[in-house]
Amino acid sequence: MERHVGTWFKEKEPEKKEVAELLIDGNSIEFYSRFHGEVFPTTFIGSDGEYRYKVFVNGSTKPSSNRLLDYTSSHRVFYVLMQNFSFSKGIDISGIVEFSFSIPELIDWIGISTVFYGSTDMDKMAAGEMHLEPIIIHSENPYVELYFESKSFNSSIRGDDRTEIIIKNEPRIKVQYTQEQDIQRVMDDIECIMQFFGLLIGTVSVAQDIRLTIKDQDLKSWLYFNRDFSYNTTIRDVLNRPRTYCYVIAEHLQRYYSNWRKFYFDDSYSLLRRIFFSVNGKKDIFAEDIFVEYMRILDGYHTRISGDEVIKGKIKATLKASTKEIKKLIFTDEGRPLFEDTIQSVIPEWKYTSKHMEDIAGWIAAGFLAKTSLSHRMQELDDQHLQIIRKNAAHIEKLRRDDSIIGAKQDEELIQLYFKELGDTRNYYSHYKLDKTGVLESVQMSDTINVLKATIISIFMSHMDIETDLIRKILEFDSELHFQTMCLREKDDRPFEHPNKVKSK
Repeated sequence: MERHVGTWFKEKEPEKKEVAELLIDGNSIEFYSRFHGEVFPTTFIGSDGEYRYKVFVNGSTKPSSNRLLDYTSSHRVFYVLMQNFSFSKGIDISGIVEFSFSIPELIDWIGISTVFYGSTDMDKMAAGEMHLEPIIIHSENPYVELYFESKSFNSSIRGDDRTEIIIKNEPRIKVQYTQEQDIQRVMDDIECIMQFFGLLIGTVSVAQDIRLTIKDQDLKSWLYFNRDFSYNTTIRDVLNRPRTYCYVIAEHLQRYYSNWRKFYFDDSYSLLRRIFFSVNGKKDIFAEDIFVEYMRILDGYHTRISGDEVIKGKIKATLKASTKEIKKLIFTDEGRPLFEDTIQSVIPEWKYTSKHMEDIAGWIAAGFLAKTSLSHRMQELDDQHLQIIRKNAAHIEKLRRDDSIIGAKQDEELIQLYFKELGDTRNYYSHYKLDKTGVLESVQMSDTINVLKATIISIFMSHMDIETDLIRKILEFDSELHFQTMCLREKDDRPFEHPNKVKSK
């Protein structure tokens, strides 16, 4: 964690200075100052003696235990700009034509060494940097590439280069625009790229060392976001290896990213995608809440691809006419005993009135709108995406402590029971229902969550246009999910080998 303590001033009131501290820990930023009562967007400028920082804040937030200065207010930070020259005025950053950043997990995904060492003919140690060509990720606007940057000079100059030299050559992501962009576009593109590699690698931690190239500005600026770009960092991998390697998808990498980008910016799927990555961020969340969110994602996704919402909209438009006709049929002397006796047996004060008959007619007319159960929708989705739920259903049912529910049921009966219980469990936790009948037990929850997660990942990868069989191979030996996805394995299937082993063959 970086801590920068010094005197700061508000950009609009440079004559008034107060002590403040800026804390930067990856993509988490805290700012505390003795400027109190700030409720509107504003900017603070300060220095640590080497670099100048401009902090963009909006309102206040709860302080953390990291705060050291007493009597300070905690400001909600959006982002921070660092440079050693004067800042442009205002609460926005625009004119951005290029930016770059690094993802620590990229080197594992690439799977090769970017530096080398050995000995000379005179048995002296020698070391250097590998010359590696950039990997194009997106050739259209914006242009995106993975390149390798030497940091040997920067690393060595900070130490004593008389006695040591540090060799460093790290992979970075570079994004170039054909037109000037603002800070929101940069944040969207970083998130899009982080989520893309999160799915391919299995985990990403931070977008760090973000550098901006701004039009008509000779020097670069460093940018820090107060936003969690991480994915899956709280999960302990069983096998400790990336989900894929670069060589596995290199041939079609541009196509996969281009399709992911379209999916990312598609408003109809935006909510589902954001919920999934939020659930898999750094915040703590109850298992039941994770389950509910995954079920909502799958239910919402099915609604979008099935066209049910469009059909329901058309049906609703015709309900009024059909409701009136149904009311005529049931609001008769013959219909009265049927409804009056039945409903009054439960609700004694209920009256057989025209208004109540109109309500009942509406229920009958609207019956089609709820004809498809959640369990049926889940089965349809599962059939389209590797049947991961079906292939785990019987096993998860047998994890129950209450054997009486299972009885002598065959596997197919257990499968149908499991799909029904998925819907019942979602409704129980989502709607805080009283009846716990058909709800999954806690011992079944962990496996169920992983099964649903694997299904969602397969859906996301299908939107990248990754071939179904390759998705299967990616998931079947997944470091996190392989206990639930080993059912996808076929004879002679093997995990993806490390690039060093592939290269040596």
